[in-house]
Amino acid sequence: MKEVVLMCSVLNNKDFNVIKNCKGVKWFCETCCSESEVMDNILKTLELLKQKVNALECKHDKMLQEKYASDSSALISGEKSKGSKCALIIEAKSAEMSKSSDDIKKAIKDAIRPED
Repeated sequence: MKEVVLMCSVLNNKDFNVIKNCKGVKWFCETCCSESEVMDNILKTLELLKQKVNALECKHDKMLQEKYASDSSALISGEKSKGSKCALIIEAKSAEMSKSSDDIKKAIKDAIRPED
């Protein structure tokens, strides 16, 4: 089964609240995506999960991508860097495919600790 890998930069609570209130949750790399692309990316997420396609699209942080793309143990992994940016990779395994968007959003929310 192909894993679904989604990259993102979490900029602040406001952005996170906008994303988590959408029907789907699609994380994005701010270097690759313009602000106008974010909503489209969000709305495509559940479709990607259902199709079980490989969504490794970000051209940046390749070492991070390769590290987690080959790691089948973690559903969600994150590494923080300065500027409070957080690169997250979400791997949708077969057992997770039936989860609702609320379950997915909760897992992501639990993995993120926004700085005050």
